[in-house]
Amino acid sequence: MTRADKIKHLGKVAIFTVVEAGAIALRLAVGGLLGRAILLVGFLIEHVISFNVRNGRALLLLRDLPGPAIILLGILEYATWDVWFYLTAKVPIYYQALAFVILFIGLILGHGVELNVVRGFPPFTRYKQRLKESLDITGIESVTGTVWLKIAAGGRGALAFVILFIGLLVEHLVSGNKRIT
Repeated sequence: MTRADKIKHLGKVAIFTVVEAGAIALRLAVGGLLGRAILLVGFLIEHVISFNVRNGRALLLLRDLPGPAIILLGILEYATWDVWFYLTAKVPIYYQALAFVILFIGLILGHGVELNVVRGFPPFTRYKQRLKESLDITGIESVTGTVWLKIAAGGRGALAFVILFIGLLVEHLVSGNKRIT
């Protein structure tokens, strides 16, 4: 891959990263049912674009998309983050710890499926192996989300969004570079 190709690919990865980061940030900013709807739609769009980028397709191409698997991924990620948002709104520290654990578990379950789906494998092919292969990206996303929320809660929204974007971009790049068979 030439340098120009690498830059072009990075730009495409940045697009679906902005979609995901924006959906997460808007869920916090907007709240309520609208915030939840934005989060769900954002995750669905992110997974469509991610699949297409990984497979060299036009970003928003829907033809021949593994629709049920994309919907499964979007709903699983949405549910995980939504429960996390609910628990992080609680004050006692044990809710914060529980929120992190739930975020990590939900994300690793989704990442195990996602590693297969974006590569054209059935969702649960070698699933136990995929879970092991997902530890790093799940850790990156879980820590990023937790740090983002703490900074955003401190009133530094722009800085928080930059951190969220960079953390998710790193997670997406690491995930995309995995050699899965």
